[in-house]
Amino acid sequence: MADQAAEDSGAAVLWQPSAERMARSRLTAFAAHANTRHQAPIDSYQALWGWSVEKLEDFWAAAWEHFDVLASAPYQRVLTDRKMPGASWFPGARLNLAENVLRAERTGVALVAVSEQGPAREVSWAQLRGMVGAFQSTLDDLGVCAGDRVVAYVPNGVEAVAAMLACAAQGAIWSTCAPDIGPASAVDRFGQLAPKVLIAADGYRFGGKERDRADAVAKLLDGLPSVTGVVSVPVLGRGVTRDGVRVVSWADAVREPRSPVFAQLDAKAPLWVALGHNRFAEGAGARARRRAADGPGPAGPAVRHWSGRPVVLVHLNQLDHVEQSGRGAVDRRHRSLVRRQPAVAVARPAVAAGW
Repeated sequence: MADQAAEDSGAAVLWQPSAERMARSRLTAFAAHANTRHQAPIDSYQALWGWSVEKLEDFWAAAWEHFDVLASAPYQRVLTDRKMPGASWFPGARLNLAENVLRAERTGVALVAVSEQGPAREVSWAQLRGMVGAFQSTLDDLGVCAGDRVVAYVPNGVEAVAAMLACAAQGAIWSTCAPDIGPASAVDRFGQLAPKVLIAADGYRFGGKERDRADAVAKLLDGLPSVTGVVSVPVLGRGVTRDGVRVVSWADAVREPRSPVFAQLDAKAPLWVALGHNRFAEGAGARARRRAADGPGPAGPAVRHWSGRPVVLVHLNQLDHVEQSGRGAVDRRHRSLVRRQPAVAVARPAVAAGW
């Protein structure tokens, strides 16, 4: 397959897996299952991909079976209607993404976190389960219920992963943006969600320098009046303070490891809101005002950020609404994907636990 692609492009093959490695890959195992149960073609990757696009119901049924999706109630059918918006996936199923990720049989290392501040940090599956359960208990103590929004202004790291999984376990809706994003842009994103809890880092490290974000967090909270609780993540060792709201340190939030309790949700229950950059969502004047409000950024006089358009992701590939800007090659590609395979256009949480 790689040789043929190289011939077509005139390029040399840089790397190709051995036949033994291909034979024991997860994709090969899934293809064999799909072929046995759903007569999927396995003579080439392109044929398998084509089948997954044209035979949506068969593909997702095969994924559910092969990756042994845990659910307290089975689905009645895979897909009710092939239209966007309006497609309804796996009606009748009751499940939880975090439960599928944090399977009891998983052992060994779950996360390896690497940052500028020191050696890599490893977290085992047992530690991650305990951390998720502890943080879920903190969310419960902060009054977070299923359907409430929790937003995070933190770097990618162990804390972000554990907090997201705890939200999923609780049935809360998660959203996040990096702490290098200016507070005005972060408010523009998070303010649409009316979050109940903010998880905020005091800063981050980049290029060997510490970037203090205490002032940015204060401005962010000024713009989020719905927030009643803050979880402070002391990346720089200082933490976050705020009068008028309850502030819990990360150490206290995960102090008592415990097993998570997984809320059983409809497949269409919202899981997180992805707020992406969209430079076409506002005019040049508005962008200039936003850059001025955000202030100096770590890489220059002003970091450019644009207003986010929300795309709601769900616990198992149900996608009721996707709003595209209609501009640019990336958007044209996304519209094509939505037309051809709506659930795959944004995410595949059903197989994320397996692949």
